Amino acid sequence: MATKTLKPAGKKEQRYHFTFGDSESGVVSLCGTIRAKNSKEAVKILKAALDPAFEGYEIDGLGTDDRVEYVRAYFEPKNITVSDIDFVED
Repeated sequence: MATKTLKPAGKKEQRYHFTFGDSESGVVSLCGTIRAKNSKEAVKILKAALDPAFEGYEIDGLGTDDRVEYVRAYFEPKNITVSDIDFVED
């Protein structure tokens, strides 16, 4: 039996697009879209989805160059705010 996602009654959900970093000129970037009733709810949903999955990512011994000891990428979901939303769609 297929499961359905039930939408709460009330305000229509919108799509909130988040962008972190700069994929065109920056070194690191991340983006995503969250469906929510408002921007604060979108932030809450994204934080819950990323935490603790995105606390840090480490790569040991990149490729065949043993001079590379490690590379770490950090992401702090607790620091996400509504200012990270770059556009909203109906």
